[in-house]
Amino acid sequence: MLTAPEAELIATGLVGANEGHKISLSEALNAFHEERTAGGNSLAAKTMEEHRNAVRMFKEFIGADIAVAVITKKHIIDYKKALIKTPNRYMMRFPGLTLPDAINANAKLPKPFPTLAPKTVNMKWLSHLSGVLNWAVENGQMEFNPAKGVRVDTGKKTHQEPSRLALTK
Repeated sequence: MLTAPEAELIATGLVGANEGHKISLSEALNAFHEERTAGGNSLAAKTMEEHRNAVRMFKEFIGADIAVAVITKKHIIDYKKALIKTPNRYMMRFPGLTLPDAINANAKLPKPFPTLAPKTVNMKWLSHLSGVLNWAVENGQMEFNPAKGVRVDTGKKTHQEPSRLALTK
């Protein structure tokens, strides 16, 4: 069974409602969207929905709407480990279950559903969460982005050689 770090956070009183300058992840998401759409700028509705889903999934994993200032790299790494065990389309396949519960339910099936692809974990869920946390850093809500650089290792080189040779005389 997955265990989330929420008990430690609840015990310290650093979870949930806005405490002084410590805004919650949901509040950071709303402010991020408000800023990105200010003055008639647009952010694609699909992208905004993916941001909301990324934040919802992280909150389900943690078990609370945690203050951004207390999110650690360990939280993000543990979340990444959970995402690679997450059945794709888990909300449709396991209606009413949270992300950790859907992972556990999927593992108990005789033939579990396929899990999220590493590219999906990296390019969607970790990337969108990192974008919201970047906003929080840039707006003085946290010191650094704990999601920066956290990715599923796909075994592919980051900087690959060119696929073809440059033209010569």
